Amino acid sequence: MPIEAAPGGKRKIADIESKIDGSETDIAAAMRLASAMFPEGKNRRIVLLSDGNETSGDAREAALVAKTQNIQVDTVVLGKHAQEAEAALLQME
Repeated sequence: MPIEAAPGGKRKIADIESKIDGSETDIAAAMRLASAMFPEGKNRRIVLLSDGNETSGDAREAALVAKTQNIQVDTVVLGKHAQEAEAALLQME
């Protein structure tokens, strides 16, 4: 999971240069990485921009862990289909 820039003061956001693996969405891993990057003694907040369609990991558990570490987690739902129900086929005979 790449990091484009560490949290800091206001700055212009440059083009994203990281190569994103679009084959899965592990929101929990992203939250653990973000949680580990906070400097000591600062307010801590994660703003999660996602369609919410997690394909691996456990985001709910990661959010509970963040809460125990006094990290506020805010979410912004992206995508026009973010509120639609989704189904996955796990096995076919």
